[in-house]
Amino acid sequence: MEIEFSEKKLDLKERRRLHEILGKSLFARKFKRLHLRLKKYEKQGKRSKYTLTAEAETPEGKVIHAKGTNWRFGLALKAVTSKLTKQIRRKR
Repeated sequence: MEIEFSEKKLDLKERRRLHEILGKSLFARKFKRLHLRLKKYEKQGKRSKYTLTAEAETPEGKVIHAKGTNWRFGLALKAVTSKLTKQIRRKR
Protein backbone atom coordinates (compact mmCIF):
# COMPACT_ATOMS: atom_id res chain seq x y z
CA MET A 1 0.00 0.00 0.00
CA GLU A 2 1.28 3.43 -0.96
CA ILE A 3 0.87 6.01 1.82
CA GLU A 4 1.11 9.78 1.39
CA PHE A 5 1.02 11.83 4.58
CA SER A 6 1.13 15.58 4.99
CA GLU A 7 2.97 15.27 8.27
CA LYS A 8 2.96 18.30 10.46
CA LYS A 9 5.22 18.21 13.46
CA LEU A 10 4.39 14.92 15.14
CA ASP A 11 6.21 13.82 18.24
CA LEU A 12 7.74 10.35 18.59
CA LYS A 13 4.68 8.86 20.32
CA GLU A 14 2.35 10.07 17.55
CA ARG A 15 4.66 8.75 14.80
CA ARG A 16 4.78 5.33 16.49
CA ARG A 17 1.00 5.27 16.73
CA LEU A 18 0.72 6.13 13.02
CA HIS A 19 3.01 3.27 11.97
CA GLU A 20 1.32 0.87 14.40
CA ILE A 21 -2.18 1.45 13.03
CA LEU A 22 -1.32 1.75 9.34
CA GLY A 23 1.18 -1.10 9.44
CA LYS A 24 -1.46 -3.74 10.20
CA SER A 25 -1.58 -6.20 7.34
CA LEU A 26 -5.39 -6.45 7.31
CA PHE A 27 -5.74 -2.71 6.77
CA ALA A 28 -2.92 -2.60 4.20
CA ARG A 29 -4.54 -5.31 2.05
CA LYS A 30 -7.80 -3.40 1.69
CA PHE A 31 -6.30 -0.33 0.01
CA LYS A 32 -3.98 0.33 -2.90
CA ARG A 33 -3.27 3.99 -2.03
CA LEU A 34 -3.91 6.14 1.04
CA HIS A 35 -3.49 9.91 1.31
CA LEU A 36 -3.75 11.49 4.77
CA ARG A 37 -3.92 15.20 5.56
CA LEU A 38 -3.35 16.37 9.12
CA LYS A 39 -4.45 19.64 10.66
CA LYS A 40 -3.23 20.31 14.16
CA TYR A 41 -5.08 23.02 16.02
CA GLU A 42 -3.11 24.36 18.97
CA LYS A 43 -5.30 26.18 21.44
CA GLN A 44 -4.14 28.09 24.45
CA GLY A 45 -2.81 25.61 26.96
CA LYS A 46 -1.16 22.23 26.53
CA ARG A 47 -3.72 20.37 24.40
CA SER A 48 -3.93 20.17 20.62
CA LYS A 49 -6.87 19.07 18.50
CA TYR A 50 -6.20 16.82 15.50
CA THR A 51 -8.24 16.55 12.32
CA LEU A 52 -7.32 13.85 9.83
CA THR A 53 -8.79 13.72 6.34
CA ALA A 54 -8.21 10.54 4.35
CA GLU A 55 -8.62 9.64 0.71
CA ALA A 56 -8.16 5.95 -0.04
CA GLU A 57 -8.24 3.95 -3.26
CA THR A 58 -9.35 0.33 -3.18
CA PRO A 59 -7.77 -2.35 -5.39
CA GLU A 60 -10.89 -2.15 -7.59
CA GLY A 61 -10.23 1.57 -8.21
CA LYS A 62 -12.95 3.08 -5.99
CA VAL A 63 -12.02 6.24 -4.08
CA ILE A 64 -13.30 6.63 -0.51
CA HIS A 65 -13.13 9.70 1.75
CA ALA A 66 -13.26 9.89 5.56
CA LYS A 67 -12.59 12.42 8.31
CA GLY A 68 -11.74 12.02 11.99
CA THR A 69 -11.35 14.63 14.72
CA ASN A 70 -10.22 14.18 18.30
CA TRP A 71 -8.03 15.68 21.00
CA ARG A 72 -5.77 12.60 20.83
CA PHE A 73 -3.93 11.76 17.62
CA GLY A 74 -4.35 7.99 17.97
CA LEU A 75 -8.11 8.24 18.41
CA ALA A 76 -8.47 10.56 15.41
CA LEU A 77 -6.46 8.09 13.31
CA LYS A 78 -8.52 5.14 14.53
CA ALA A 79 -11.73 7.01 13.69
CA VAL A 80 -10.52 7.58 10.12
CA THR A 81 -9.43 3.97 9.61
CA SER A 82 -12.66 2.55 11.02
CA LYS A 83 -14.76 4.85 8.80
CA LEU A 84 -12.78 3.74 5.75
CA THR A 85 -13.22 0.04 6.52
CA LYS A 86 -16.97 0.50 7.17
CA GLN A 87 -17.37 2.22 3.81
CA ILE A 88 -15.61 -0.66 2.06
CA ARG A 89 -17.97 -3.17 3.69
CA ARG A 90 -21.01 -1.15 2.58
CA LYS A 91 -19.84 -0.85 -1.04
CA ARG A 92 -19.30 -4.59 -1.51
